[in-house]
Amino acid sequence: MRKIIKNVDEFVSKNLSFFNYLAKWEETLKEISFEEIISHAGSADSVALLSVDMIEGFTRIGPLASERIEGIIKPVVELFKKAELYKIKNIVLAQDNHH
Repeated sequence: MRKIIKNVDEFVSKNLSFFNYLAKWEETLKEISFEEIISHAGSADSVALLSVDMIEGFTRIGPLASERIEGIIKPVVELFKKAELYKIKNIVLAQDNHH
């Protein structure tokens, strides 16, 4: 397998301003409840839940899998269960393949 990042320290150093921007942006995010989302949208029918690449090849097996990535499976499952309780039926499960 080809190694994309050859020197992590150099990569981080060259991209430090972006990482700082990303960290500051994340600090501005606030938690929002399903009630708030549905209220803002007008109804659960106007809300969609989008999940990208939650497949075995990215979460548990394969070159991109890791314990950190596997650790998001349970929270994502819980999010889908909660969406079901709020009658959110518009679900998008986007995945790609590399054949």
